[in-house]
Amino acid sequence: MPVPDHAYRHLPGTRGTVSPMELLDTDTPDSGQIALHARAVQFDLSAVPAQCVYDDPYASHLYNGLSLLLPAGEEWFIELLKEALPQIHDEKLREDVIGFMGQEAMHATAHSGIYEYLERHGIDPTPVIDRANWVFGSLLGPRAAKGAKAHNYMVERLAVMAALEHIFSFLGDWVLNAERLNAETADPTIVDLLRWHGAEEVEHHRVPLVGAFVVRQAAAGVEQRHAQRQRLGAPAPGPAGGRAATTTRNPPTHPRGRQR
Repeated sequence: MPVPDHAYRHLPGTRGTVSPMELLDTDTPDSGQIALHARAVQFDLSAVPAQCVYDDPYASHLYNGLSLLLPAGEEWFIELLKEALPQIHDEKLREDVIGFMGQEAMHATAHSGIYEYLERHGIDPTPVIDRANWVFGSLLGPRAAKGAKAHNYMVERLAVMAALEHIFSFLGDWVLNAERLNAETADPTIVDLLRWHGAEEVEHHRVPLVGAFVVRQAAAGVEQRHAQRQRLGAPAPGPAGGRAATTTRNPPTHPRGRQR
């Protein structure tokens, strides 16, 4: 899934900090040999309206639900890769995994701002956060296993992670190329955040040793599990988005009305 030549130019920048566009343009080479590393960006959500996708409460709350799910998921990715890292002996692969972990940490930080944003608009995010923490902390979290059982459980979770990364790469490509997703249809800060995150997800896909390749190098026999976990991972954002949409009985309207 190649990154279109124009893709990164969609990012106008964030408020009061270095533009994600500038960071992506200056440190991302055109070749496939990309060294993953975290980019220090910030997003100020204090002026974002309740309907961040103008005049569309359903799309707004779908975004809210996904953003509530992401911090726990990104942190789970990091902890899982910390567990797998001692088994990765290829230096280039190890470097890519560490860079990948740094980017995931920034993604979690950026999307965690949604908590205060929702509370400011009278929406309680706690039920969705609790559900996400249960999924990634309990259902898919650490277990008291040793030897082959511990190894197999790590492989299973790495397969889930790789499947989710393929889905996010697809979503990232869509975000970068969605012509109707712009400052006229959605809040500019949210558009910035989505396109920065989407660009890095596509970047992950362009690094051949990340994702499914991490799993393949870290543990044997994952390929058969990978397709199964992708089918399991695909519906993951749905429950969170639906739950977020029900956290308020009357979704607030955009104060300025329809934006064109």
